[in-house]
Amino acid sequence: MKVNDNILNFYDLYSNDDNIVYRAVLKKKDWLFRRLFIPCNFHSLKIDNVITYPDLFGLMDQSFVFQKLVLDESKFEGNERKIKRIVNEFNKRFKIRYAYERIVPMDDSSTFWIEMDFTKLDKKTYNDLVCNFYPCIPNIDEMDLFYDETKDIDLLKYPMIGENGKWVFIIDHQLMVNDRVYMQNCFKKIWYNSHLLENEQIEAIKEIAEANLVEAGDYYDK
Repeated sequence: MKVNDNILNFYDLYSNDDNIVYRAVLKKKDWLFRRLFIPCNFHSLKIDNVITYPDLFGLMDQSFVFQKLVLDESKFEGNERKIKRIVNEFNKRFKIRYAYERIVPMDDSSTFWIEMDFTKLDKKTYNDLVCNFYPCIPNIDEMDLFYDETKDIDLLKYPMIGENGKWVFIIDHQLMVNDRVYMQNCFKKIWYNSHLLENEQIEAIKEIAEANLVEAGDYYDK
C-alpha cells in the first residue's frame, strides 16, 4: 500500500539535505493555524500526600501537561510484544498531547476543551511546536511501520496513529519544564458541557477562563 503523504513529509524533515528539510517545513508551516481544540479533564494525582490536578494547575499559567504514549496493543496483532517495547522506548524520550479539529465525544465525562489560537505564539514556541506537530493517520498500513526499529524516525510515527481530524504534538523531554509546554496567549475560549459536569467543576473552569482573560462557553445545546 502507498505510504501516506504526511509520512513522506515526516521523512523529509529528517533528511540530511537542508533544502529537502526546508521544503518539508514549509509544507507544514500553516498546520498550526487551524481551529484546534485540546481536551482537558479533572484527573487528580497524589504526590507526597498532596492531591493535585495537573490540567487545572497547568492551565492557570497557560501550559499543558504532556503525557506518556499509550497504544492499544490489540490493533497490532502478532506484534504485541514489539509494540510494548516501542512504547517503552518512546516514553523514555518523548511525551505527547493530542488536539482535535472539533469537539468530539470522550470516554471521560469530566472533559472540557481549550480552543486554541496559535497565531499568537511567540516565534521560539512556534518553532518548537510546528516541527513536532503532526496529523494523525487512521490507516496503519499507510504508515510504513517497522516494528523492530527504535530510532527516533521510527518511534515518532506511532503517536500519529489515530482518526482523521486528530493531531498530535510530540515533544522531547528536554523541551519541557516539569512535563509542561507553555503556550502563552494562545487560549481563545474554554468550552464545557454543563450536562456532564458538576457545578463545582463548571465554576473551576470559569475561574481558569477569567485568569486567562478568555470566555467560557457551554456547548451542550450547540
